Amino acid sequence: TPAHKQVIEVDVKGQHQPGSSPEVKHRLSSTPPRALSTEQIEANLKNAEVNRESYLDQRREKAQTENKKLIDHLERVEKQTEELNKKLQAEQEQAERNREALLQQKVEKGHAEVAHAKEVSARMKASQ
Repeated sequence: TPAHKQVIEVDVKGQHQPGSSPEVKHRLSSTPPRALSTEQIEANLKNAEVNRESYLDQRREKAQTENKKLIDHLERVEKQTEELNKKLQAEQEQAERNREALLQQKVEKGHAEVAHAKEVSARMKASQ
């Protein structure tokens, strides 16, 4: 370590510890902070603001992309739901038509059985 930047090891309580200590150690520089000029401070603040704006722009773009993906997905799901509802409606209408046709067939079969029974009954009466 250069002489102007001597590093000392201390434990979490700030006490100097030998290098073999099992305690958690923090490395602290004994170099005092250098003073920044007003221009450097202003440049740092401007740079921080630029970085902040850039970060916010990136977050905004990411959020817009995610929103678009979600909206697209939602629209696909809505379209599929509409198609499934139409298909279900058509199937229900077909089932109702089938039920009505089946009932009509049963009615016609019943009429035919009644007519046949009357015919058989009339023949039996005629043969007596």
